[in-house]
Amino acid sequence: MVVQPPVRVGEPRDLFPRHHGRGATWETFLEPDGQTGDYVIFHGNGDCVIVLPITMNGTVLAIHQGRHASLQVMLELPGGALDGKPPEPAAAEEVEEETGYRPERIKLLKRGLSWTEPEACRFGFYSCLAIGCTFEHPPRLKSNEAIELVELPWSAWLAMVEGGEVDDTKAMVTTLLARRHLGPKGELIKP
Repeated sequence: MVVQPPVRVGEPRDLFPRHHGRGATWETFLEPDGQTGDYVIFHGNGDCVIVLPITMNGTVLAIHQGRHASLQVMLELPGGALDGKPPEPAAAEEVEEETGYRPERIKLLKRGLSWTEPEACRFGFYSCLAIGCTFEHPPRLKSNEAIELVELPWSAWLAMVEGGEVDDTKAMVTTLLARRHLGPKGELIKP
């Protein structure tokens, strides 16, 4: 049997009005056995970018941010919505906005999106590495954001991710993808 992409039958039905750009739809799909199945599909603000920013001396610029669904302050990497921009310019903008640092260069770590939950969520993220970040100004946060900058040596950040101390899957995936480009002190080894 050759696996085929799902085929939607009919139109999606909104379960509730979108709020903060997020919503959910009830959708019917044709199953491999010829029957139909109903699924709840969650929608986000659109696709986003997650960035591992690193300074010239190998310091990772992570952030603490309160998250509503987890009811926790999460240790994450900067990121945000693409807002119609390609991933690289969106990544540079998010790093500067959330940390106050300006990257010298942005490297897209993977072609295409990574999916947080492809069974139920219709949004994904691009992973980028921001290289040579230098401090420019204090963070310029949106009115609904409360973010604290956390500066860690690359080796400490990597140990935290590998040791299960970072709970954000987007940060874990982006770190894994960035790892092959960085040496033990956070130096760029693979352009």
